[in-house]
Amino acid sequence: MPIHRKENDSNSYDCKFLRELLQLISEYCLYGDFIWHKDLSSFGVLCNDTFYYSSADAEEVTAESLPLLRQAIEETDEIDGLILYCARQRKMRPLAEVLNSMPKEHRAKFDDISYSPS
Repeated sequence: MPIHRKENDSNSYDCKFLRELLQLISEYCLYGDFIWHKDLSSFGVLCNDTFYYSSADAEEVTAESLPLLRQAIEETDEIDGLILYCARQRKMRPLAEVLNSMPKEHRAKFDDISYSPS
């Protein structure tokens, strides 16, 4: 079952989730930072070259994880918040180059994430 469809109706979308996700994207001007399946069955935050070199990658966003995404953005800023969300979901620190490009106060948010690929 696709993640945003209502449980008992495979043709009915969870409009609340879609509305909240689109509102977040619009509110923080994140138009180019998301990817979705053509049938709107899944959505993801793009995190290319964030955890591995030369990678095309995305971290899924669900109705359950959407508040965590908003929280990460509010803790830092738009771009670093997306990276923080992905890192927390994966329980993985981004590459050192990615972290070093952030302000010191944003980097501190990653201190509790233990695994690091670099």
